[in-house]
Parts: sequence; structure tokens; C-alpha cells
Amino acid sequence: MRFFTTLLFAFMSALIAKAYDFESNGIYYNILSSTDKTVEVTYKDEINFYEREDYIGDITIPSTIDYKGKTLKVIAIGEQAFYNCNELTSIVLGSNIETIGDLSFYGCSSLKAISLSGKIKSIGNSAFEKCTGLTSLNIPKNIELIDTEAFQYCINIVELNFENGVKTLGNSAFSNCDGITKLIIPTSVETIESDCFKSCDNLKSVEIKDTTTVLRLGTTNPFFKVKLDKLYIGRNIGHTPGYYLESLWVIRNVKEYTIGENVTQLDWLASEDVETITLLCATPPTCKAFTEAQYANINLYIPVGTTEVYSKVEPWCYFWNIQEGASTGINQAEVAEDEVEAVYSINGQRCSMSDKGVLILKMKSGKTMKVVK
Repeated sequence: MRFFTTLLFAFMSALIAKAYDFESNGIYYNILSSTDKTVEVTYKDEINFYEREDYIGDITIPSTIDYKGKTLKVIAIGEQAFYNCNELTSIVLGSNIETIGDLSFYGCSSLKAISLSGKIKSIGNSAFEKCTGLTSLNIPKNIELIDTEAFQYCINIVELNFENGVKTLGNSAFSNCDGITKLIIPTSVETIESDCFKSCDNLKSVEIKDTTTVLRLGTTNPFFKVKLDKLYIGRNIGHTPGYYLESLWVIRNVKEYTIGENVTQLDWLASEDVETITLLCATPPTCKAFTEAQYANINLYIPVGTTEVYSKVEPWCYFWNIQEGASTGINQAEVAEDEVEAVYSINGQRCSMSDKGVLILKMKSGKTMKVVK
């Protein structure tokens, strides 16, 4: 028995032995390729794994590291590298980092900011989950994949910005991020997986930018349990096999819809609280039937000169309150604080605010706005 116990102790000691290949300036590394001379950042060992003190304070990850006469490129943050390092306050990533591994910064509750620029292409599962110290987040154009639960429970993120480049937003990637109030989905996004923004309790406005490509959704609602006031849809929502089930993507609390000119189908439109629908498309999109009360109570706005065509197409022909132009969805206070620099037609030609149709306003702040007159 004593012999068996000794062997077991030796085996367990081996399991908790150092988890790194070498250390330099307080940072632990694993060699990924001796040929390519690449390394990843890792952790020290698995002792007290849930109360980690491997890394504390401000950490800078170099782009390269010298080891045994060789210069090695630091290309990855390994899985669980900073897991539960509660005293990590800031991290500067080297310019050669390409991937951020699963659970790499999980539970780093004191981490206040993270810069994701450079060569990073993917953020792994739960990479920043429960990083409650983060208040703002910019996803640069070089990142293509944000994987499952990557930023779940980052409850204090108030500002979330996606640059045009990200392609996939994974399952529950931003679920329970209660601080987010406004969201803009750029045209580069190809897929939003199930529950991506689930239970973001203070999210009130979502804009899905205009493009002709189809946006694919997961099998369940990316905005499950979210109560939106405004939703702008600038592209078709995909029926790609293996992704979208139209009966499950229902945002029941949207009050105001604006539908872009590229949209041809609205089979998912099923909000119970909708008060206003503004259609920017000259050709009526296909759509499921509304309730009899909704036909009577919803304010429907269509492009100038399209009354005749809308009056012949179901379900739009059944609405009582249908008007050309009017509601633009633009916050007039916001326009007042900014200034219009130039006005363009939908074809890109300069025109004036007195012209009719769909107008594009270029503001001095650099913003653009769309108006239907």
C-alpha cells in the first residue's frame, strides 16, 4: 500500500509540475515550433489554479523573446494563460500575437482595458468571460472570429464597437453584458450564432448595416430575452440550412423597425409591441401576416411614390395608417448637435434637403444618416 501511495504521489506531483518550457522576465512560455521559432504565453503551474498569482499588476507581452541564442516570435496567448489572475490590471500584447486561446483571461476581474489590434485573428472560447473590469471594447478589423462565450458576463462594458472585418460572432459571445445600450453590426459579419447577445438587459438599439449579402443566424435567437426599442435591418436574414429557424428568431419587444432598401423578405418579423415600421425599400418585401389589431394600430411609412405598389401587396395593403415618407428614425436632437455637410441621392449624386426620396446626409462629425422624404 505504501508503495502504491508513493507512486500516486509521484504521479500527482508530475501533473502539477511546471506547465511551461521556459520563463523570461516573469512571463512563462511554451515552444510551439522549434523550426519556425514560435512560442505562446502560458501559466506557471496548476497549483491553486483558482487563486492564481502567476501574473499581477501591469504586464507587457513582447513581440519576440531571446532564448538560448535564438530569437523567438510570441504568436499566441495560450489556453488558460491568465485564468483567474484577479490582480492583473492591464495587459499590452505584442505585435505578433495571432490568437487568444480558450479561457486565457477568464475571470480577470481587475483587468481594465485590452487592446486587440495587430495580427490577432481569433478570440477563443470564454477568453475574457467575467472580466468585469472592462468598460469599453473595440473589435478591430483584423479579428475574424469571436468564439463561444468570449466576453460573456462582462457586465460593465458600456461601449462596444465592431470595425468592419469581423465575420463570426459565436454562441453567447456577449451574453449578459448588461452595460451595452447600443449595437452596430457591420457589413462584414456573416454569422451571428445562437444567444450571442442573450440577456443584455439594457440593450435598446440595434443597427444591422446595409449590404446585399445575407446575414446567417444560429438556430436560436441571438437577442433572446432582449427588449429592444429600435431595430434597423439593412440586409436579408438568412435561411441557410443548418443555421436559421425563422420561428425561433423573434424579438417580441421591438417598438420601432426600420427596414433598409436591400431587404426583400421579413419572414421573421413577429414583434408583439411594434408601434412603427419604416420601409426604405421601393419594392415591398415579403412578410408574414400581422394581427388584426396591428393592422389598425401600427404606423407604416413607405418611400415616396410607392403607395400604389404597396396597396396591392399583402400584408402591407391591410394597414390603416400608411404614409409616404415622414418617420426617418433619426434623432433630431442628434442632428441639431451635429451639422449637415453635404446631401446625396441614393445614387451618390449631390442634391439638397428639399429633394424627395431617399437622401444620404453627410455630417461634419463624419457620420452618415439616411432620410426618407
